[in-house]
Amino acid sequence: RYSRTNPVVPVKVKLRQGNTNRRKNEEIYDALRQYMEEMVLPHARHLPSSLISPSMKKKIREMNREEGEVLFLPPEFRYLRLYKDWCLHRGKVVKFKCTRLSHMYPTDQFPDRPFDDQWPEGSVSKEVFSLKTFRSFWKSEYPLLMLQAEMKDS
Repeated sequence: RYSRTNPVVPVKVKLRQGNTNRRKNEEIYDALRQYMEEMVLPHARHLPSSLISPSMKKKIREMNREEGEVLFLPPEFRYLRLYKDWCLHRGKVVKFKCTRLSHMYPTDQFPDRPFDDQWPEGSVSKEVFSLKTFRSFWKSEYPLLMLQAEMKDS
């Protein structure tokens, strides 16, 4: 007990028996890194300045260019499309509450992927992160990888 004569404050320490959540999350992060390296990055490319929008040029100028060169993914690549593909690679199907607004159910309510040629009988589905975590991971791990805006015909 703390008092003026006894200035030592007892500290309650809660011992952990190992953080299994953290290990599980690291496994998911590693799987996401592997997906990015194998399935997404091979499609990244440099773009000529004439094809980069003025708003994107401004964003690029504000970035720390010492980290490397900015790469762009083709217009058909979108966060939601890539997220759905990554979930399929993990054995989950993204489930929407309302497709028009892209409101998703929590990831623990995503159904398992049905068996087919690419997901053979006996394959086991694994946990996935939310779309928000997917985008946060992308921005922190691959800040120089950008989505190219769709070109408008004029």
